[in-house]
Amino acid sequence: MAETADMASEIDLEKAQEARREAEKALESGYHEGADLSMARAALQAALLRERVAQRRHREGPRRRG
Repeated sequence: MAETADMASEIDLEKAQEARREAEKALESGYHEGADLSMARAALQAALLRERVAQRRHREGPRRRG
């Protein structure tokens, strides 16, 4: 289960891309303890998902309710 949720309309593409870059740097920095590695991988997955949602929303535009 998710601990947090974001509305697609609230995800900023540039911020999502920056979060991805930071998570990738954390993983590339070298040796990590098991828990730290798991947290870094989870952060990267979350950043990649947010980036994908933001890119899709940017490409498709806002969805209309109705």
